Amino acid sequence: MTDKPEDLKSLLLEVLLTVRSIKDDHEKRFDELDRRLAKVIAEHQEIKELLGEIGLREMGRLGGRIDQLAQDVAFGHRGAA
Repeated sequence: MTDKPEDLKSLLLEVLLTVRSIKDDHEKRFDELDRRLAKVIAEHQEIKELLGEIGLREMGRLGGRIDQLAQDVAFGHRGAA
């Protein structure tokens, strides 16, 4: 090989700078993915809570309807279905 130590140092420095640049770029991308994932998780939690509230309201409504029908049967009324 005829490369001088200075040329090798220069090439090594260039490789090092390239690796650092790639590493920094990957860290930025991972940070962005972490932010997006946190946002999705928060939205998922909100949806779960909303569906839970809707489910509880619907169960309460149906429970009330069942109670009304039970009373109608107990009093001999024909309930409107």
